[in-house]
Amino acid sequence: MPQTYGPFSRHLSKLMARYLLSKASAVISRDKQGIEDIKNMIVNNKKRPYIEYSPDVAFTLDQEEVDCDLAKSLKELRENNKTIIGLNISGLLIEKNAQNRFHLKSSYRDVIDSTIAYFMKKNVYILLVPHVFTPSTCIDNDLDICIQYLDKYRILEKFYYLKSI
Repeated sequence: MPQTYGPFSRHLSKLMARYLLSKASAVISRDKQGIEDIKNMIVNNKKRPYIEYSPDVAFTLDQEEVDCDLAKSLKELRENNKTIIGLNISGLLIEKNAQNRFHLKSSYRDVIDSTIAYFMKKNVYILLVPHVFTPSTCIDNDLDICIQYLDKYRILEKFYYLKSI
Protein backbone atom coordinates (compact mmCIF):
# COMPACT_ATOMS: atom_id res chain seq x y z
CA MET A 1 0.00 0.00 0.00
CA PRO A 2 1.33 3.47 -0.83
CA GLN A 3 2.24 5.79 2.02
CA THR A 4 2.86 9.48 2.58
CA TYR A 5 6.50 10.28 3.30
CA GLY A 6 7.54 13.37 5.21
CA PRO A 7 7.87 16.10 5.80
CA PHE A 8 10.77 15.28 8.08
CA SER A 9 11.40 18.39 10.15
CA ARG A 10 13.89 16.99 12.66
CA HIS A 11 17.40 15.92 11.79
CA LEU A 12 17.04 12.58 13.60
CA SER A 13 13.79 11.86 11.74
CA LYS A 14 15.53 12.54 8.42
CA LEU A 15 18.42 10.26 9.30
CA MET A 16 16.13 7.44 10.38
CA ALA A 17 13.93 7.80 7.29
CA ARG A 18 16.97 7.90 4.98
CA TYR A 19 18.36 4.75 6.59
CA LEU A 20 15.07 2.83 6.47
CA LEU A 21 14.16 3.91 2.95
CA SER A 22 17.62 3.04 1.63
CA LYS A 23 17.16 -0.52 2.94
CA ALA A 24 13.84 -0.97 1.12
CA SER A 25 13.63 -2.75 -2.20
CA ALA A 26 10.64 -0.60 -3.20
CA VAL A 27 9.17 2.66 -1.95
CA ILE A 28 5.68 3.62 -3.12
CA SER A 29 4.36 7.09 -2.37
CA ARG A 30 0.72 8.13 -2.62
CA ASP A 31 1.67 11.72 -3.44
CA LYS A 32 4.04 13.06 -6.08
CA GLN A 33 5.84 15.39 -3.66
CA GLY A 34 6.77 12.29 -1.65
CA ILE A 35 8.57 10.87 -4.69
CA GLU A 36 10.75 13.98 -4.94
CA ASP A 37 11.41 14.00 -1.20
CA ILE A 38 12.49 10.36 -1.27
CA LYS A 39 14.73 10.82 -4.32
CA ASN A 40 16.41 13.83 -2.71
CA MET A 41 16.80 12.02 0.57
CA ILE A 42 18.56 8.93 -0.77
CA VAL A 43 20.44 10.56 -3.66
CA ASN A 44 23.86 9.18 -2.65
CA ASN A 45 22.71 5.65 -2.08
CA LYS A 46 24.51 3.11 -4.31
CA LYS A 47 21.61 0.66 -4.35
CA ARG A 48 18.59 2.89 -4.77
CA PRO A 49 15.20 1.23 -4.17
CA TYR A 50 12.51 1.12 -6.82
CA ILE A 51 10.56 4.37 -6.28
CA GLU A 52 7.06 4.74 -7.68
CA TYR A 53 3.96 6.91 -7.37
CA SER A 54 0.61 5.24 -6.75
CA PRO A 55 -2.42 7.26 -5.67
CA ASP A 56 -4.30 6.38 -2.52
CA VAL A 57 -6.70 3.56 -3.35
CA ALA A 58 -9.63 5.67 -2.13
CA PHE A 59 -9.17 8.00 -5.11
CA THR A 60 -9.28 5.17 -7.61
CA LEU A 61 -12.56 3.59 -6.52
CA ASP A 62 -15.57 3.79 -8.80
CA GLN A 63 -18.46 5.92 -7.67
CA GLU A 64 -21.42 3.91 -6.47
CA GLU A 65 -24.97 5.14 -6.06
CA VAL A 66 -26.33 4.64 -2.56
CA ASP A 67 -30.00 4.70 -1.70
CA CYS A 68 -30.29 6.41 1.68
CA ASP A 69 -31.66 9.66 3.07
CA LEU A 70 -28.24 11.28 3.27
CA ALA A 71 -27.41 10.44 -0.35
CA LYS A 72 -30.77 11.84 -1.44
CA SER A 73 -30.21 15.05 0.54
CA LEU A 74 -26.73 15.55 -0.91
CA LYS A 75 -27.94 14.85 -4.44
CA GLU A 76 -30.70 17.43 -4.03
CA LEU A 77 -28.18 20.00 -2.77
CA ARG A 78 -25.90 19.37 -5.78
CA GLU A 79 -28.83 19.64 -8.18
CA ASN A 80 -29.62 23.03 -6.62
CA ASN A 81 -25.99 24.15 -7.12
CA LYS A 82 -25.23 24.21 -3.40
CA THR A 83 -21.63 23.88 -2.26
CA ILE A 84 -20.87 20.83 -0.11
CA ILE A 85 -17.51 20.17 1.46
CA GLY A 86 -16.39 16.93 3.03
CA LEU A 87 -14.44 17.29 6.26
CA ASN A 88 -12.63 14.56 8.13
CA ILE A 89 -12.10 15.25 11.82
CA SER A 90 -9.37 13.02 13.16
CA GLY A 91 -10.16 11.44 16.50
CA LEU A 92 -6.44 10.90 17.02
CA LEU A 93 -5.47 14.53 16.43
CA ILE A 94 -8.33 16.06 18.38
CA GLU A 95 -7.51 14.29 21.63
CA LYS A 96 -6.08 16.45 24.42
CA ASN A 97 -2.41 15.45 24.22
CA ALA A 98 -2.17 15.47 20.42
CA GLN A 99 -0.68 18.96 20.17
CA ASN A 100 2.33 17.92 22.25
CA ARG A 101 2.46 14.34 21.03
CA PHE A 102 2.53 15.28 17.33
CA HIS A 103 4.25 18.67 17.75
CA LEU A 104 1.30 20.54 16.27
CA LYS A 105 1.80 24.30 16.09
CA SER A 106 -1.89 24.95 16.84
CA SER A 107 -4.71 23.26 18.64
CA TYR A 108 -6.29 20.86 16.15
CA ARG A 109 -9.69 21.38 17.80
CA ASP A 110 -9.36 25.16 17.36
CA VAL A 111 -8.43 24.71 13.70
CA ILE A 112 -11.45 22.46 13.11
CA ASP A 113 -13.77 24.86 14.96
CA SER A 114 -12.53 27.86 12.95
CA THR A 115 -12.73 25.89 9.68
CA ILE A 116 -16.35 24.97 10.37
CA ALA A 117 -17.16 28.55 11.40
CA TYR A 118 -15.57 29.88 8.19
CA PHE A 119 -17.57 27.59 5.93
CA MET A 120 -20.80 28.18 7.83
CA LYS A 121 -20.42 31.92 7.19
CA LYS A 122 -19.88 31.17 3.50
CA ASN A 123 -23.23 29.39 3.29
CA VAL A 124 -21.60 26.04 2.59
CA TYR A 125 -22.98 22.64 3.55
CA ILE A 126 -20.62 20.45 5.55
CA LEU A 127 -20.44 16.67 5.36
CA LEU A 128 -18.41 15.09 8.13
CA VAL A 129 -16.63 12.04 6.75
CA PRO A 130 -15.07 9.77 9.38
CA HIS A 131 -11.97 7.95 8.17
CA VAL A 132 -11.29 5.66 11.15
CA PHE A 133 -14.05 3.44 12.53
CA THR A 134 -12.92 1.80 15.76
CA PRO A 135 -14.62 0.84 19.02
CA SER A 136 -15.68 3.89 21.03
CA THR A 137 -12.98 3.23 23.59
CA CYS A 138 -10.19 3.96 21.06
CA ILE A 139 -8.90 7.53 20.93
CA ASP A 140 -8.58 7.55 17.15
CA ASN A 141 -12.27 6.88 16.49
CA ASP A 142 -13.35 9.54 13.97
CA LEU A 143 -17.03 8.56 14.11
CA ASP A 144 -17.39 9.53 17.78
CA ILE A 145 -15.83 12.93 17.10
CA CYS A 146 -18.13 13.47 14.11
CA ILE A 147 -21.14 12.68 16.29
CA GLN A 148 -19.91 15.17 18.93
CA TYR A 149 -19.65 17.86 16.27
CA LEU A 150 -23.03 16.93 14.85
CA ASP A 151 -24.54 17.34 18.33
CA LYS A 152 -22.76 20.68 18.72
CA TYR A 153 -24.18 21.98 15.42
CA ARG A 154 -27.43 20.00 15.36
CA ILE A 155 -29.55 23.14 15.15
CA LEU A 156 -27.96 23.97 11.82
CA GLU A 157 -29.57 22.48 8.75
CA LYS A 158 -26.29 22.57 6.84
CA PHE A 159 -24.49 19.90 8.80
CA TYR A 160 -24.42 16.21 7.86
CA TYR A 161 -22.29 13.21 8.69
CA LEU A 162 -21.54 9.88 7.13
CA LYS A 163 -22.55 7.17 9.62
CA SER A 164 -20.90 4.23 7.91
CA ILE A 165 -19.22 3.19 4.73
